[in-house]
Amino acid sequence: MILLTSLLLFPMMFSGVTTSQEYSSRGVDIQITGEDEVFVDEDNIYEVTIGGDFGEDAENWTLNADVSEGEAAVAPRTQESNTSNTFTVEMTAVEPGTVSIEFEGRCFGDNETRQDVRIWEVNVLEVTQTSVVVNNPTDTDIEDLKVGLFVSGELKRTMRIGRLEANSEREIQFNWSKENLDSGEHKMEIWVDYGFVEENDFNKDELILEKNVYIPDDTMHTIYSALIVLLIVGIIAGFFYYQHKRKKRRRPW
Repeated sequence: MILLTSLLLFPMMFSGVTTSQEYSSRGVDIQITGEDEVFVDEDNIYEVTIGGDFGEDAENWTLNADVSEGEAAVAPRTQESNTSNTFTVEMTAVEPGTVSIEFEGRCFGDNETRQDVRIWEVNVLEVTQTSVVVNNPTDTDIEDLKVGLFVSGELKRTMRIGRLEANSEREIQFNWSKENLDSGEHKMEIWVDYGFVEENDFNKDELILEKNVYIPDDTMHTIYSALIVLLIVGIIAGFFYYQHKRKKRRRPW
C-alpha cells in the first residue's frame, strides 16, 4: 500500500518543475528608431519601444541588446523598468561592413511573460572628415543657418547652427563617406544657407569651400596588385632556377 501511494505521488511531486521556459510573442511588437547607415567610431543612439497590445499594458519590461554580426559595441546590454516600455541603446561600430543588432524585449503582465526579438541591420561606412570655418563678418547675429556639403552637386550632409554671433566664426566638421561614388574626380563644395526655413530645403547662398576629390579605380588597383604578386613570384622562381642550374654546373671533387 505504501509502495503504491509513493508511485502515485511521484509524478505529482515533479509535475510543477519546468526545465525550459517558452515565451509567447503574441501581442508584443518591438519598434526601433535610429540610423541604418552610420560611420566607424561614431556613437549612435537607438530608441527601442516594447509595444503591441500586450506590451503597451504590461507591468514590467526588460530589453536585452547584443551584436549578432559584425564588430560593434552596444550599451547597456540589459535594461529593466516598471514605469516605461521605451529604452535607449548606444551602438558604436569599430570597422566598416554590416552590423546586426539583436533586440530582445520581454514584458510581464496578467501573470504571464511574453517576448519578441527584432534584428536591426546597420551599414557601417568608412568616415571621411572635412572641416570648414563659417564666418559672420557683420555687426548682427545670424540665427538658424544651415551648412551643406555637396559632392558632384548632390547634398550629402547638413549641419545646423542655431546662432552665429556678430563678428565671429565657428569651425564645424562634416563626417561623410566616399562609398558609392564612381571612380574619377568629383567636385566637393560646402555652401551656407542663411535663410533657414524648411528642414528639407537648401538654398546655396554662399560658397565657403571648394575642392576636388579623387576616387581611385578599384579595377586598376586589383590589376596592379595582381601584377605585383606575379612579379614577386617570378623573381622567386628565377632565383631558385638559377640556384638549380648553378648546382648542376658545379664539378664534383
